[in-house]
Amino acid sequence: MRSLKIINSIIAAFILPFAFSGCEEPYNPPVISASNHYLVVEGTICSGTTTFRLTRSNNLSKPNNINFVSDARVRIESTSNETYNLSNKDSGYYELRGLVLNQSHQYRIKIEADGKEYVSEYVEVKTAPAIGDITWESQPDGVQLFVNTSDPSGKTRFYRWEYEETWQFHSSLMSTLIFKDSIKYFRTPEEDIYECFASARSNGIYLGTPLSPQSTEIIHQPLTKVTLKSTRLQMFYSILVKQNAIDEKEFEYWQNLKKMTESVGTIFDPQPAQYRGNIKCITNENELVLGYVSASNIAEKRIFIDRADLPSNYIFETEYDGCNVFEEDSRTIIGYKSGTYVPINSVTNMETGKVTYYYGFVTCIDCRRNGTKTKPDYWPQ
Repeated sequence: MRSLKIINSIIAAFILPFAFSGCEEPYNPPVISASNHYLVVEGTICSGTTTFRLTRSNNLSKPNNINFVSDARVRIESTSNETYNLSNKDSGYYELRGLVLNQSHQYRIKIEADGKEYVSEYVEVKTAPAIGDITWESQPDGVQLFVNTSDPSGKTRFYRWEYEETWQFHSSLMSTLIFKDSIKYFRTPEEDIYECFASARSNGIYLGTPLSPQSTEIIHQPLTKVTLKSTRLQMFYSILVKQNAIDEKEFEYWQNLKKMTESVGTIFDPQPAQYRGNIKCITNENELVLGYVSASNIAEKRIFIDRADLPSNYIFETEYDGCNVFEEDSRTIIGYKSGTYVPINSVTNMETGKVTYYYGFVTCIDCRRNGTKTKPDYWPQ
């Protein structure tokens, strides 16, 4: 899935040079706060599980807000007059499970949102060849992943990759105690809140094509880099790579989009309207819609990376930096009751018999704040 930040970057790359080109007085044109809420369609029609995300782009004054479209009607239509409705999930996600694409048919997406109707072009179903290998290299600031693939038949020349990450991590402080009904109890293994799992989808544009017309192979294609500025590599990490076979037209669309988001932008850069995909608003043909919908039988491959296989000198910079342990006092119980504090452990002075309790902030202790206790079915450990 493409991140909404990509869309905002496209709009910003064209507008910002005009907004900040003055030498003496800053000029804030109305376009910065204009309500350019273009529909953004992210997803691929594919066999198995098809997921689409609908959002609306933001103006430049609020670049980090995500406007999910959660009340739309989304369906897949085929040239054989078959219709498949996607279920409305949460946060703008729409999903259909169990779809089987027929390569003799063409498919498109149809969306009804905010009183308007949008459709993509009918597209042929492409089948991605199997992924060869997913490899990785440890570097001073993290792990760089690569993908290898080939199509001996020569039918596939253009590729786009997406991925899903899952990782096992732990919080900063381990708590052996629970505060309940004004009493502290020892935690059972089932009540552990030290180790959790988290996941994320790709939010970049990853493309590839053989280096020469005579070649059918892609070797050591950079995918994503997992840096040390998160808990991803802290314990055990997994990545599921999804490989899409696309045509040259779609490849050029994503390639131009990628170049645009990576450039600073000048007055000579193309306008966002020139990056139209294959989706249009049939209610208002002048309305810009962002996204490119394709149909593909995708290829998938998963690998795991164990922390034990990484350099021992890796130091992670995470949200847990700065966590400390504090000695309990008469006021700590207020924090226990509000859920701000969590008891950690206790120490008994062997000479006096005095028991001293220690606590920490819940954000440093409860891993569920950043993940879930549910272990994925595919997890090997």
